[in-house]
Amino acid sequence: MHARCASASRITTRRGGLPIVSLNCEFSAISRMGDEVALGLSVERVGTKSLTLWLDCRRHQAGIGDHRSANAVPSRNLTKINTSTGDQQMQVLLPPAGRVRGYANGVAATGRMVFVAGMIGWDAQGVFHTDDLAGQVRQALQNIVAVLEEGGARPEHIVRMTWYVTDKREYVAAYPEIGKAFREIIGSFNAAMTAVQVADLIEDRAKVEIEVTAVIPG
Repeated sequence: MHARCASASRITTRRGGLPIVSLNCEFSAISRMGDEVALGLSVERVGTKSLTLWLDCRRHQAGIGDHRSANAVPSRNLTKINTSTGDQQMQVLLPPAGRVRGYANGVAATGRMVFVAGMIGWDAQGVFHTDDLAGQVRQALQNIVAVLEEGGARPEHIVRMTWYVTDKREYVAAYPEIGKAFREIIGSFNAAMTAVQVADLIEDRAKVEIEVTAVIPG
């Protein structure tokens, strides 16, 4: 996504006799799914030994046919870095050159890893309820969340997703519905993603299969 700086402020105060410098900056951008995304960047330095950075994302869902209509989605903390200790649990990698929309170029994370096998669009009993691609994506994402929960992980811990689809044109045409399901079930677009068209999947009715890797901080 391409962002522009909307506002910035710098505040200097004191805490316990130490100078505190806080810098706040807000950015806005449009995601691949047509959502307006506001990024808030806050940096705080206490004295000369501590520097903490927060990257916060607020997304406004685009209405059908109107990317300007907004229904606010709750804020999600994407990145927190404590440079004084070198502790970095999750960092979304978005280099200035070659930025992408709708997902991250890469993710750096430390913690307990959870690997989710390819999930398709059937329910827990192995029954398909639709042949619609977006409907199968919704079910596959719900299946992913269920597996993550078994491992003590949540959707925001996802660092990588690989999508296998049988028809890339159908996939692209279903972007709005897929984006809606993704926002409702997963939430944020901060995972490194790959989408691949394949000749077929093992289950005849399956149109999509999604693999996930998650990292639980700690």
